[in-house]
Amino acid sequence: IMAEEEEDCGSGPRDVNRDWLKELLEKHPNETTPSDLREKALVVAPMVDQSDLPFRLQCRKYGANLAFTPMIHCKMFQINLLYKERF
Repeated sequence: IMAEEEEDCGSGPRDVNRDWLKELLEKHPNETTPSDLREKALVVAPMVDQSDLPFRLQCRKYGANLAFTPMIHCKMFQINLLYKERF
């Protein structure tokens, strides 16, 4: 089994349909992204307590195509009204 798995790993990347991403990038273009990178996904991943709106806006300003909302602490969201109001 191990030898078969190793052969599969060397076959290169799979062909995955990414039309949804191309449509998303066309629908929400970022004019600050260099023209040769506009069809690429320059993504800012969510980080706990670090992906607030000002940070995401800065990332967009400097060329990110996609900036995700922050991850939240679900327990804090459940029990803390002030934390809940932030989102």
